[in-house]
Parts: sequence; structure tokens; C-alpha cells
Amino acid sequence: MADDDRGEEQLDDRAIEMLTASMDETAFRRRAIIRAAAGPPIEEQTHDGRPVPVFVAERLDRFRESLNPVLHAGHALHDAVFHTVVDELDLTIGGHLKPEAKPEARDLLHVYGPDRAGTGERRYYRWAWLDHSDHVPAFSTTAPTIIRSGRLAGSCGVYGGQWAFSVGGAGMLFVPEHGAARVAVRPYMPWLALTSFNHYAVGASVVCFLGILIESWRPGQAVVQERDHYMPVVVRSSTEGYLLDSETNGTEAASTGLQTDFVAVPGRRYGIYVYAWLETNGGATGGNGPLAYSRIEIDASVPFVVAEETPL
Repeated sequence: MADDDRGEEQLDDRAIEMLTASMDETAFRRRAIIRAAAGPPIEEQTHDGRPVPVFVAERLDRFRESLNPVLHAGHALHDAVFHTVVDELDLTIGGHLKPEAKPEARDLLHVYGPDRAGTGERRYYRWAWLDHSDHVPAFSTTAPTIIRSGRLAGSCGVYGGQWAFSVGGAGMLFVPEHGAARVAVRPYMPWLALTSFNHYAVGASVVCFLGILIESWRPGQAVVQERDHYMPVVVRSSTEGYLLDSETNGTEAASTGLQTDFVAVPGRRYGIYVYAWLETNGGATGGNGPLAYSRIEIDASVPFVVAEETPL
């Protein structure tokens, strides 16, 4: 492995540590409250209604393309800086500049999958997102299992008056290499869920969400959230009556709504998670105390995730 490759891998490792640390944010633990009051996603727009990230990326790429005649003339432009103001945007491009070749269609299609041989290469799942409630029966598949097999299995169960969650996700590292682009993320996720309430449960509920979380950062800067698209696949409550290991299953993909997109720009790195989130609310304790019990289990897998770039 060349020195440049080793440096890149070390940078990836630091990025993974940073992303893993970002998962400790309390916002995820407040999801039940946030979801109850959730409104439409907010995305900054220009005066004519266009998303700001797309607006900026388009003009930056146009500026870059306008420099191609100068670059193709054979000038050696080391440490060059070009500056312009377009549509009230102050744009600067600098560094070692060279003409950009138009990418082939195959260069814009990225397919991630389980790292069965433990290579650690970027085209495989690179890390796992794992978290669950303390002091209640909750667990998720181990990180090596997620990375090596793409399996997202977990469960959580509570007594009356308790609330718990469990989450497991497969993480991928994405770095744009062909200019600004809109990136569509399309996982494929077959799953099986088991839910149960005993006959003492009052007002209890169990849910399972499958989702896609996108985070981004510049080296040395804080992680920011780009997208968190999730969809319910299991929603049950004790009002449906006594349940014991009631089974439901399905396969989620772009055709069922499990897809999202984001604008990727050069200079930023992106973490893509595909995850399974379980949540259990034990409801009222009533006069029966801990005899009321609710539980949900899931066994899901992520055989592959497609990330496809569309240049802006």
C-alpha cells in the first residue's frame, strides 16, 4: 500500500471515530417526543424557492467549468486562485488545478455491502451505529456482525410505566469525487418482526422504524446532519388485544419509500447509515405493577446499499 493510501485510511479511521461519537447526541434519545411534534423538514431556500445547497453547488460547478478553456490550454497552474461573484455568491477556487474529465456512468454508481473478509475497504460497510436504553432488557447485534454480514437484529422489552429503545445501523463512508452531485441512497432491507403484549398491558405500544441517516463534515470541523429519513414498518398497541409473538415481515426498498437523497459537494465527507430503530412504551402501570409487559424483536438484513450520483 502506498504512503498516500495509508494516510487516506488513517483519515478514514479518525472520521469513523468522530461519527461514532456523534451518535451519543441526546436528540436520538428524544425521538419519541420529537416525532410526536414533528413538522415538515426545513431546508433553506432562495427567494425563488430553490434549495440553497443545490443553488450554490450549481454555480460553483459552472465557475469550475468556465475555467476549463484556460486549463486545457496547457498552463501549469500550481497554487492558483480564481475568484468571482455570481448571483450574490462569493466563489473562490484554488489549489493545483487541472481539467476535469467527465465521469462515466459506472463511476457515479456505488454499491456497498457486507465486509465478509474484513478488508476495511470503502466499498463495504465500515462501522456500526449501536445504542439502546439502560436498565431495561434491550440489545442490538454486535458491531462486527453488522459490518461482516449486514445483519441488523435487536429487541427491547419493558414493564408497565417504562420506555425503551434499541438501534443498530450499518455505516458507509462516501466522498464525492466528480464535483457537486445529488446523491440518491437506496438500501434493500428484508426484515422479520415479532411483537407481544401480555394481558396486563394497558396503553402499551411497540414500533419499528427502518431509516437512512446522512451526516457530513469537513476535516477538522463538527459533524452536521444532512438527512434522517425513516419509515414505520411495525406499529402496534395493546388496544389491539392480547398478542404473543405476533409475526410480521416485509422487504423495504426504493419502491416502498426507503430512499433519500442529499447534495454532496467536493471537500466534504459523508457518513451514510442504514438502521433499524425499535421503541417500546410500557403504558400505564395500573394496579398490576410489573406484571404488564411489552416486547418487540426484529431480524433485518442489509444485503446492499446503492448510492448513485447525478452531477449538478
